[in-house]
Amino acid sequence: MVHDPTYDVYIPGLYMLVEAKDEWTNWHALHWVRVLGKMQMTPSSITSDFEAALIKGIRDQFQGTSLIGCLFHWKQAIRRKLIDLRIPANQIAEAMSPGVIDVLTVIPIDEIRSKGIPYVMSIVNTKGAARIWTSFWDYFVRTWMTMFPPSLWNVNTYIEQEMEMQNRTNNPIESYNRRAKKAFGSHPTLVVFVEQAKEEAKRYLELLDDIS
Repeated sequence: MVHDPTYDVYIPGLYMLVEAKDEWTNWHALHWVRVLGKMQMTPSSITSDFEAALIKGIRDQFQGTSLIGCLFHWKQAIRRKLIDLRIPANQIAEAMSPGVIDVLTVIPIDEIRSKGIPYVMSIVNTKGAARIWTSFWDYFVRTWMTMFPPSLWNVNTYIEQEMEMQNRTNNPIESYNRRAKKAFGSHPTLVVFVEQAKEEAKRYLELLDDIS
């Protein structure tokens, strides 16, 4: 989906049928997005989840465009790991409260390890689970400091430099995905898919007309 700043609304820009989600498929899919845009599409920023193949495709095809990892998916992955490690529910709730672990996404990157993590640990009551929390932070460093570097999910630079950042989550497309699944149904025929895509286009044109 793309954000139309004139109407301040997200609209589906393109439907594409693919047979896989690997790196090569993502690369080609994004290439055709550029081709259909006559190689002139220059989004100010792209928000995506943390699929490595998709991230690489975006960076290859839209060089120079800011890539922002979805905050919702970041927090979802953090919560899932905390649960997997069997950290007590009350401690997970404390960590996931606003202004606790998510503060790591807005402080200067070079302060995440030295100040950010100690700050989180000073707030969360780790009684009875200190060793498990050590395992969690080992995971955090491996995953969110190395595999997916902070430049992908930390937005301090955008804040400090007052850079344009349209959205920190891809919730608009997640919301549309739920609607699309209901509208298109499971395993639609090609004819049904095309006809429903036409109906969706018509619906969004009517929406834009209503706004204007």
